[in-house]
Amino acid sequence: MGTWNLQGINEQGAVKTLIKELKQYKVDILETHLKEVQETHLKEKSVQEVDEYILYNSGGNDRRFGVGFAVNKNLAARVKRF
Repeated sequence: MGTWNLQGINEQGAVKTLIKELKQYKVDILETHLKEVQETHLKEKSVQEVDEYILYNSGGNDRRFGVGFAVNKNLAARVKRF
């Protein structure tokens, strides 16, 4: 489990980089945040499968204040609601 201080995940290549790092460090659960305010910079709520992970994003107005987390698919059944 870990946290990562992202500048946003909406930039080209950011998801690919995120997944690469999760695999390298064998992280199963990751919460993403920026400067004490959790932000992914994605505008709409979404659930996205990428490789071995499911990425959850709450979205936010004008791409601000969205909360995101990634979960290894092996643990996805433990996410009860999103």
